[in-house]
Amino acid sequence: MEENITKPEPTKFLRWTVLVFVSLAMFGNYYIYDCISPLADLLTHQLKFTDENIGLLQAIYSIPNIFMVLIGGFIIDRIGTKKASFIFSLFCMLGAVVTALRGDLITMAIGRLIFGLGAESLIVAATTIIARWFKGKELSFAFGINLTIARLGSFAALNSPSWGHSFFSYWQSPLWVAAWAGVISVISIIIYVIIDSAAERKYAVKKEGEQDKVVFKDIFNFGKSFWFITFLCVTFYSAMFPFQTFAVKFFMLKHFTQVPVGVARSMGGFLSSLLTLSAMILTPLFGLLSDKIGKRSGLMFIGSFLIIPVYLMMNYIHVDSKIPVEALNSINGRQEILKDYVDGQNEALATIDLSKVENGNKLQDIKSKVLYKVDSLKLTNSYAVSIQDMKIKIDEKETSDSVNFFVYFLNMIKILVLYFPNILIPMVIMGVAFSLVPAVLWPSVAIVVDGPKLGTAYGLMTMIQNIGLSGFNLLIGYANDATGGYTAGMWIFSSLGLFGLIFAYFLRVNEKGPNAHGLELGMNNKKETE
Repeated sequence: MEENITKPEPTKFLRWTVLVFVSLAMFGNYYIYDCISPLADLLTHQLKFTDENIGLLQAIYSIPNIFMVLIGGFIIDRIGTKKASFIFSLFCMLGAVVTALRGDLITMAIGRLIFGLGAESLIVAATTIIARWFKGKELSFAFGINLTIARLGSFAALNSPSWGHSFFSYWQSPLWVAAWAGVISVISIIIYVIIDSAAERKYAVKKEGEQDKVVFKDIFNFGKSFWFITFLCVTFYSAMFPFQTFAVKFFMLKHFTQVPVGVARSMGGFLSSLLTLSAMILTPLFGLLSDKIGKRSGLMFIGSFLIIPVYLMMNYIHVDSKIPVEALNSINGRQEILKDYVDGQNEALATIDLSKVENGNKLQDIKSKVLYKVDSLKLTNSYAVSIQDMKIKIDEKETSDSVNFFVYFLNMIKILVLYFPNILIPMVIMGVAFSLVPAVLWPSVAIVVDGPKLGTAYGLMTMIQNIGLSGFNLLIGYANDATGGYTAGMWIFSSLGLFGLIFAYFLRVNEKGPNAHGLELGMNNKKETE
C-alpha cells in the first residue's frame, strides 16, 4: 500500500491511450459479429445456404454466451484482466479464421461458436479495464467513447459492400477481412497489456475489482419490476438483432431488384447500418433525458410501440424503383453495374474483345453491338452506352476503387429519400427505438435491484437475452425457408414489439404502485423527495 501511495497517478494521456487500444479491440469484435449479414445473399447463391443455415451462424454465437455469463467473471477474477482479455481476443480471432476456412456449414458454425466463446467475455473484460483506469475520472465519457468506437466496427462491417465492394465477388473474401479485424483486436489487446504492465510499475494504478457473477440464491429475491424489464429486454433485442441478420438480403430481394446486385447489397448494408449509427448518436442523449425526467417505463413503452409497425411497413409498402445510372455512379456503382451486366446477363457486352479497344477507337462499333441487346435488357440506349463507356475506362485503368465516404453517405441518403422513402422512414423510426430502449433499459436494472445483487441481475438478464437471440435467429430463418419469403418473419418481429409493449405497461403499473423503486423519478423529482 505504501509503495502505491508514493507513486504518481497515471497521466491523462496514458489513460486515453489505454482506452483507444481497448476500444480498437472492441471494434474488431463488433466487426466480426456483423460480417455475416452483408454476405447472406452470397452464402445463398454460392454455398446454397438456406436462411435457416444463415440464422444458425448467428444463433450459435449466442449459445456459448448463455454459459459464459456464468463463468466469464470468475475467469477474469482468477487469472486477471490482462490474461483473460488476451485469451478472449484470441478466441475471437480464431473463430473468425475458422469461419473463413471452408464453405461448409459445420466448419463455419464451429468458427462462429469459437468466436462466441470469446466475444461477450471480451466485452466484460473491456468494461473492467475502462472502469479500472477511469473510475473517479471521466468514466461515463470513457464508456461512451468505447461504445462509439466499438459500434464503428458494426458500421464498417455493414457498409463493407460499399468501401470493400471488390471483396464481394466471392463469399470467402469478406470473411478474411473479418479475420483481419480479429487480428487487430488481438494486437490491440497485446499493446494494452504492455502498457498496463509497464504502468503498474511506475504509476498508482487501481486494483482490479471483482466481476459480476450469477448467484443463484439471489434469483428468487427479485421483484416483478426486474422480471418485466428482463422480458422486455428479450423481446426487444430478439426483434432487432435477428432482423439485422437477414436485413441486407431482405432489402435486396424485396426492394432493390431494379439495381445491380452489388449496388443493392451496398444499399442494404447502408440501411441496416443506420440502426448502429443512430445508436452511436442518440443513445447518450436518451440516457440524459431519462435521467432528467424519469418516466423510464413510459420511454420503454414508446420504444416498444415504435417497432410494431415498422416491419409491416417495410414488408407491405412495396416500391421497387429504378435508379438512373448517374445516381448509381454517385454511390460508386459504376463497377457494380458492369459486373452485374457483363457477367452473363448481357451477351453483347460479354462477347466484345476489349483488348482490341485502344483509346476509344471502334467505340461506335461497340455501341452498336451494345444497342443490339437493349430491348432484351429493358435498358435505355444511354444506359447501355454508359455501361460500355465505363468498361473502356476501367480497362484503361482510369477508374479507382476509392470512395469519399462522406460524399457517398450524403448521396446514399439522397437516393433513399428520392426513391425508397417507404423503407428509409421505418428504418429511421427503428433507429430511434434502438437508441431509446437500451439507453433506459440497462440503467433501470440498477434502480430496481439492490447493489449486492446487481451482478446476478445483469448476468441473468444477459443469459436470458442470449437464449432469446439464439432461438429467434433460428426461428426466423426457418420461417423464411418454410414460407419462401419474409412476411412471416416480419409478423413475428412485430409481435415481439407488441409483447414488449405489454411488459412495459405492466412495468409502469408496478412502478406506480406501493412497490415502486423510483424508476419513474427524474433528477428534479428526487431532489424534492430528499
